[in-house]
Amino acid sequence: MEVSITPGSVGDNEITVTVLDADGNPLELVNDPDVRLTLKARELGPLIFTPKATDQPGVYAGDLQIPLEGDWTVEVVTRVDRFSEPITTMQLTIPHTSDAVATP
Repeated sequence: MEVSITPGSVGDNEITVTVLDADGNPLELVNDPDVRLTLKARELGPLIFTPKATDQPGVYAGDLQIPLEGDWTVEVVTRVDRFSEPITTMQLTIPHTSDAVATP
């Protein structure tokens, strides 16, 4: 599985999930994947997003709102068949951004 979150900052982001089989070929899921974000340090989440299938086999994309900076846990739930629903877990660090504006 490949997961891309861009730009990877607080606010509006786009997520792309690419699901591949053991041979590296695209794998179409039974259902669109669920993405769960949890920020344990702030007791926030899980926030759940569901990227939708694209015109490319095994590729799912959608909008993602990240409300705060910090170290997020990202879980991607994929139903690959009637009985299997693996969960892939990864960490995502959203850096602190300054609201300050430089003026001459």
